[in-house]
Amino acid sequence: MRKGFTLTEIMVVIVVLAIIASIAIPNFSRISLNNKITKSKAGLRALQVAVENYYLFNRRSYPETLGQLTKTDASVVKTIPLDPFSDTVYGYHRSPSGKNYVIFSVGPEGNGSASVGDPEVLTEHNGSSCIYVSNVREDDRP
Repeated sequence: MRKGFTLTEIMVVIVVLAIIASIAIPNFSRISLNNKITKSKAGLRALQVAVENYYLFNRRSYPETLGQLTKTDASVVKTIPLDPFSDTVYGYHRSPSGKNYVIFSVGPEGNGSASVGDPEVLTEHNGSSCIYVSNVREDDRP
C-alpha cells in the first residue's frame, strides 16, 4: 500500500488556505491603511507645532515653506517628515497675507490637497483623500 495524500485531500487543504487568505488579506490592508493615517496625523501634528514655534520666534510670521523650519538660526526641526502616502514632503500653503496656513497629506487616494485664504477660508481639493492641520480649522476626516 502506497502512503501519500489523495487529490481530494490536497484540494481540501488548498480550499481551506484560500478561505483563510481571503479573510486575512483585507484585514492586513485595512491595518496598513490605518497605520498610514495614524502616521500621517502624527507627522502633521508635529509639523503644526514646529510651524507655531517658528511663528513665535520669527516676528509673528508663519514660514513661506516648510523648508524654512530647518534653515533658521534656532532650527525648529532637524528634518521635515515625509507623507506616508506619497513618500514626499507634506504639502503646505500659506495665505497671501501670511496670517493663515494649512499643512496637508495627499491621503489614502494620493491626490488630496488644501489651500487657505485670508478671510480664513480653507478649501480641500479632493477632500475625501486630504488629511490636514491648520490654524483655521480642524480636519474632521478621515
